[in-house]
Amino acid sequence: MTLPDVVYVVRPGPNEELRYSLRSLRNLPHGKVWIFGAAPNWVTGVEVVSVKIRPGGHRSAKANIKAACEHPDVSEEFIYFNDDFFVMQPHDSLPVMHRGTLAEVIDSKKMVNSYTRASRQTLELLKKQGIAEPLMYDLHAPLTVTKAGMLEALALCSTIMYQERTIYGNLAAVGGEKRRNYKAGRTHAGWKSWPFLSTNDNSFRSLPIGQYIRSQYPTPSPYETDPPPAKAAREPRTPVRYHSVGHRVRAIAA
Repeated sequence: MTLPDVVYVVRPGPNEELRYSLRSLRNLPHGKVWIFGAAPNWVTGVEVVSVKIRPGGHRSAKANIKAACEHPDVSEEFIYFNDDFFVMQPHDSLPVMHRGTLAEVIDSKKMVNSYTRASRQTLELLKKQGIAEPLMYDLHAPLTVTKAGMLEALALCSTIMYQERTIYGNLAAVGGEKRRNYKAGRTHAGWKSWPFLSTNDNSFRSLPIGQYIRSQYPTPSPYETDPPPAKAAREPRTPVRYHSVGHRVRAIAA
């Protein structure tokens, strides 16, 4: 049985979250590992494909995943990762997971305003596609996709507001089981028992969840050379928001 590749979409710059996400892959059977976008200089044993930076983080992420889907050497079925996703428990294969219906997630009012707006636009789009009760597949955890199916989803993303994972999951009718959102912040509890975790810059660097993730993966993976710095440097990074107009970054030739 051929294992699916892992595809990361990665921003430029130092990235200690990526280091520990790669270490966490020991908990998930996988094929080749790819990075689309940019990779820190300590990365090794990974196929890196540079993609031209687009203004705004979400626009760049969509360009990166599109490039992965169009690359002939990426497996037709692959696991879509962000650099701040961590697999915290061993799995024989990646489960198919959703957060429930888009409507009920929106009504729960547990998302920031920009994310709620994006979810509403995605819900309207999917209803126009004839899907009466779409499920939400954006739960800050890896998702297995097909290249053809994700390209179909991306073709509908006429603006950066649309959530390509949720569009893909509904168009492909992948089903799955209902799970929680795995993005953990200051106010969450019980995350040490979660099978997946996701962080942000501050929580990974400064909060107990980041210390916990680092403590769980002290051993270097085959995908790194230099050890992490003794004390993680504060990374100057503009937060990505759906209304972002972008920030200045070094262009990388396509």
